[in-house]
Amino acid sequence: MDTLTLNKINDKLKKIPDALAQDVLTFIDYLDFKNSKHDWFDELSNDDITLIKQGEDDIKNSRTYTHTQAKAIIAQHLQNKTK
Repeated sequence: MDTLTLNKINDKLKKIPDALAQDVLTFIDYLDFKNSKHDWFDELSNDDITLIKQGEDDIKNSRTYTHTQAKAIIAQHLQNKTK
């Protein structure tokens, strides 16, 4: 980034009220993250990758539930846990 651009940014930042400073920092962090080449996939453990592959296999082989079925299964599980 050239000096002229940095000076313009700095001038504008000086005009930002203190109450908005955290919002500006949060947005700058977001822009930095968006620009980075960081990929969350690179941080997955081997166990995580295995579970994802199992899920993909389940989908390919139609071992899935509808939303209604999943809600019923979860509700039953929760009910059993509270007994």
